[in-house]
Amino acid sequence: MGEVARPGIGNNELAELSIKLNVIIITRDADFTRLRRSLMKKLKVIYLRLSGDPNVIAKCVLGSITKCINILRKHNVVMIDEEGCHKI
Repeated sequence: MGEVARPGIGNNELAELSIKLNVIIITRDADFTRLRRSLMKKLKVIYLRLSGDPNVIAKCVLGSITKCINILRKHNVVMIDEEGCHKI
């Protein structure tokens, strides 16, 4: 699909766009875990609570993505940290 958001887009606007396009937001921005309740009911977010080498982060995400998607079937936000993927 590629990127559809433009630089400088606000979090609420990006959340609404992701709902409209039926896509999951993958972010390191914790603000996406506490948006308006009306958005959070529809939004799907994978929050990355990881830092360090981007290659290590990418491997962690790839290793956790299936579990995250399974959790997102029943929950709206999951977090990937050093322990793996889990709901928050």
